[in-house]
Amino acid sequence: MRQACRRSKYNIIKVVRMPMKHLHILWKQIAPLNVKVAYLVRDPRGIYNSRKNMEWCNKDVCANLASICSEMRQDIEEYDQLKAIMGDNLVMVRYEDISMDPLNGTKQLFAQLKIEFSSSVLRFVRTHTKAYPHFHHRQSDVENPYSTYRANSSTTALQWMRELNGTEIEFAQTNCSDILSRFRYPIL
Repeated sequence: MRQACRRSKYNIIKVVRMPMKHLHILWKQIAPLNVKVAYLVRDPRGIYNSRKNMEWCNKDVCANLASICSEMRQDIEEYDQLKAIMGDNLVMVRYEDISMDPLNGTKQLFAQLKIEFSSSVLRFVRTHTKAYPHFHHRQSDVENPYSTYRANSSTTALQWMRELNGTEIEFAQTNCSDILSRFRYPIL
C-alpha cells in the first residue's frame, strides 16, 4: 500500500462521521504535508432519514434530530476556527450539490481544492452516479446502502422529502433552523 501511495499524485482518504474537533487536533500534525480537506455537510433532515433505519444506528442519540443538529453546530464552530487556520486547504461542500449534479459538483470541488480533474475521476463519477445513465450496475451494488454506486444520486439526496412525516420535518425545521439557514437549505 505504501508503494502505491508514493507513486500516486494524490492520496485521498474518506473519513466518515469524524467530528471537526478531531481535525483541529490532527491538523497540527499534518499541516506540513499539504493536506486538503473537504468538509461534507448534509441537510439534517436527510441525515436523520438515512440513519433512522440503519442497524448500526440503534442508539437514541444517533438517530435523534436534536443530537444531529447539536453535533452539526459544534462542527460548524470548529470549521469556522479551522478555516481561519487552514485557509484554502479546507473547503465546505454540500452533499446535495454533489448529488444533484455529480459531474459539475465534483469539478467545482476539485477546482476549489486545486486538484486535477483527470479522466479517471471523470470515469468514476460517470460510473457511480446518475451522470452516466447508460452504465449498468449490479442491482446488489445499487441497493446496498454502503455501496458507492447510486443509480440516481439526486433521488438519494432528496429521499427525506418523501419518507419523513410532517411531524419529523416540522421538528427538524424548528430545532435545526440555524443550520438549515447557514447551509441555505429550504424550509418547507
